[in-house]
Amino acid sequence: MSNPTGHESYSGQDEEGHEAELLCFKIKAYLEELFFDSHLAEDGFILKDVQKNKQGYTKALTTNWHMTLSAADSSDLLEVGDEGTKVRQIKPLPKRLLCSSTNKLLLIWNISEVQAGDLEHLSLSERMLQKFSAHGSISSVRILHPGKELPKNLQCSGQV
Repeated sequence: MSNPTGHESYSGQDEEGHEAELLCFKIKAYLEELFFDSHLAEDGFILKDVQKNKQGYTKALTTNWHMTLSAADSSDLLEVGDEGTKVRQIKPLPKRLLCSSTNKLLLIWNISEVQAGDLEHLSLSERMLQKFSAHGSISSVRILHPGKELPKNLQCSGQV
């Protein structure tokens, strides 16, 4: 029996199998890229998920978990958890990523030296929002009083 490719033995099932294999290969490459250290350093969403889990696993990234599991299983760089629902890098995350903040953070010190100018009527946090909003969206301002220990979630970022 002949098909459009001209190969006698080539069937629709072979084509479906080839497409599934190709999709699995693409998913594997994508997963390996997602879990690559340089990508994790830029992707706060996945890094936060990896940091939450003591073993560095992240939960399912898709609704088609069977294909993702198959792709992750075929990787030399990734490992699937015992329950078959989570994936992680085989090599441990570098310390810089384990303690890296998943939020964009700007640490400012000696803010008493900042001139209030025409913003004197605003509170200190409102002045900081006004001053730094030109550099991007700011979701919150946290003021730490001098002499207090830097909170643990800021200690890695605060080493200058």
